[in-house]
Amino acid sequence: MKNTKLLAVIISLFTALFISSAGLAGHGGEKGTGHHGAAWKQSLDKAQKDKLKKMKVDFLKLKFPLKARIKTIKIDLAILAMADTPDQKAIDAKIDELLALKKQILKSKYAFKVSIRKELKPEQRAGFDKHQLKRAKRNKCHKKNRH
Repeated sequence: MKNTKLLAVIISLFTALFISSAGLAGHGGEKGTGHHGAAWKQSLDKAQKDKLKKMKVDFLKLKFPLKARIKTIKIDLAILAMADTPDQKAIDAKIDELLALKKQILKSKYAFKVSIRKELKPEQRAGFDKHQLKRAKRNKCHKKNRH
């Protein structure tokens, strides 16, 4: 009985591994493949790549703590809403705080995009712009399914 359960677990793990690796193979599982619209990145010279990497690290240093704070606020909101007598003013204050953080992230994100664009040559900008427009029109649910 114990061996049967162990065998079932092993088989299910291998099945899950096989399915996930087959999915990656069909969609460019290797880094750098399957990313349509990123052709502008291929034309960057070494200096541009280095500068853009640094800019991205700076942006992520700003973004990650804000995202962590957003998660905490969402938990706080859930707890406030589950109270026996919910305090609507406290809930509204948390929502305002949450939206302020999201606003800060969006402002930083677009400032980052503008700064990237400034570093590009005109022919690179065209590819970058095309890629940004393509990403902007995606559905939010499609974004969650990206790999």
